[in-house]
Amino acid sequence: DRSGKITFEDFVRGLSVINRGTPEEKLKFSFAMYDLNNDGVITRDEIQSIASSFYQLCGPLSSYSGKKYDSPAQLADEFFEDLDEDATGKITFEQYKEGALKHPDFFQALKLFTDGLPQTK
Repeated sequence: DRSGKITFEDFVRGLSVINRGTPEEKLKFSFAMYDLNNDGVITRDEIQSIASSFYQLCGPLSSYSGKKYDSPAQLADEFFEDLDEDATGKITFEQYKEGALKHPDFFQALKLFTDGLPQTK
């Protein structure tokens, strides 16, 4: 509900999608996690914010395209180079979905797609 708090129901729904959802549901779920202000697009700041949280929790990430990054900003820059093909500074759900197909290593690192990636239309 974007209240800034996770209820038990929110937690259970998230686990359900991650564990039993279709690839499309998992992709929508992960997109919603990155879209912090719920405006339907992901910005570089949103990616950097999420990456910063991962860095604090796990240390430097090395899962995106098999590369190591010294900072969340480096990861966000590479993510945007790869997915923001029209250089608007925003990634739509369709671009995100296409990015999953072009760069499956990133999405596999999120452990979202054990049963395959979603198909494009």
